[in-house]
Amino acid sequence: MTARKTASLVSRAKKKIEISVILSAFKRWDLLEKALLRISEQDYPSDKWELIVIDDANARENKEVVDRFSKKIKNCVFISQGHQGAAKARILGFERARGDIIAFTDEDTLPQTNWLSQIKKAFDEHPEAVGIEGKVITDESKPLFSNAPVNLHGGVYIGCNTHYRRAVIESFNYYDPEFYFWREDTNMAFKSLTKGPIVFVPDVVTYHPAKSIAPISVWKNLRHLKDDMLLFRRFPRKTISFLGKEWAKHSFMSSVAWILLLAGYFLLGWSGIIAGIVGYAGVRFLVTLRGRKCTIAEGLTFLFLSLARDMAYPAYFVYYFITVNVLHIPGYAPRTAQ
Repeated sequence: MTARKTASLVSRAKKKIEISVILSAFKRWDLLEKALLRISEQDYPSDKWELIVIDDANARENKEVVDRFSKKIKNCVFISQGHQGAAKARILGFERARGDIIAFTDEDTLPQTNWLSQIKKAFDEHPEAVGIEGKVITDESKPLFSNAPVNLHGGVYIGCNTHYRRAVIESFNYYDPEFYFWREDTNMAFKSLTKGPIVFVPDVVTYHPAKSIAPISVWKNLRHLKDDMLLFRRFPRKTISFLGKEWAKHSFMSSVAWILLLAGYFLLGWSGIIAGIVGYAGVRFLVTLRGRKCTIAEGLTFLFLSLARDMAYPAYFVYYFITVNVLHIPGYAPRTAQ
């Protein structure tokens, strides 16, 4: 076969794929199996889309799950990258993708069966859009030590249901690997917004079940401030608009904790600290705990860890602001994903 004929065949093969779905997977193969089942049930023509699963755990179980779906999903690729984080997984997936539309999802999400059809329809109806942002829903009532992203009205840019035109991603060198698994999707969205609008389409729906987290995550989430500051370093105005309310909320709770404990100590001594802790617990209950399902032990654990986090918040905020925005210390080395 001549080189010209080979190039022609490759070109036609690329044209057949309209949407490339990139899914990053860690060590949750039970969730991966549920996600692939939903993806395999898409009503979009099977020869017009492909699935690229990037294994970020070097896990034999992930490959076994994907192999089981290789007959149900016509164009399915499995790639293992070791443990390098979500941003690098998406970069690797994009480098192998053939579609003009790049759709992103995760192993712990369940897209609706018309998900791909609605993505394609949204891009066709919005030729001006560089990206399409879909709705992310979760359980109405969640356990206390659990989390799940929600996007009901747009402007959140959650990575599991925000999708881009291939040409846009190529124009600014993909995801930024300096982000590990937090804010890499927001950074991607902010980059894309410099090229044009990202349109929120509520008919592009995915369900994100609430997943359990370790109680200590309440404290450990302070490290997310480093990624927040990295985002701020790249897009200061957009970051303030995007995260300003969240930072203000944490600053408010930090102020409540410090004021109540210090006032209690100076007015009543050590017994005043107890009174301050009780007062803080009341405010935190109104802000966070009201309406959440938990046992008494879980509630007390949450309050203790929240108090510790809120008191440490100013120090972490200042530390990461200086190290990231003044000293320009680079991003993380690989760590265990949540």
